[in-house]
Amino acid sequence: MQAKIEGISHRGEGVARINGKATFIPYAIPGEEVEVKIVQEHKRFTRGKLTGICTASPDRRQPACPVYYDCGGCAYQHIDYARELDLKRNMVQETLKRLGGIEVEVLPVIGMEEPYRYRNKVVWHTAMVNGKTQMGFYHEGSHDLIPLGGCTLIHEDMEQVQN
Repeated sequence: MQAKIEGISHRGEGVARINGKATFIPYAIPGEEVEVKIVQEHKRFTRGKLTGICTASPDRRQPACPVYYDCGGCAYQHIDYARELDLKRNMVQETLKRLGGIEVEVLPVIGMEEPYRYRNKVVWHTAMVNGKTQMGFYHEGSHDLIPLGGCTLIHEDMEQVQN
């Protein structure tokens, strides 16, 4: 089914209204028209899987990370960084209004000059793969190991530790 993405969740998922319910769709960007398959039904919301993009946002980017769509470690690499910061600012402003009744203009977020290689804390997991111990991240929502391979957020010094 088709849906228009109207917002974004705190987890970076696009939000659309389908059959009167908020539907959370990973990797969808506000303003996009997308094809979605409902994968979880709850009483007050649903979760969907992005199956196609009918009208892409001009803010859509190719993620720098080679395992971005498999790993559950980050949620915004498919969105232009300046747009990501604006979406987060809007999220704070709307949350203050909705939950606290506070209507204020939240100042623009001051971003990093280079939004990569900044993480200095990482949780790596290990598993036996083909008789060898492998280190990596878990696929989002599972304990399936995504082997390490070029995470663009961890600091270079951390990459030396992993090797």
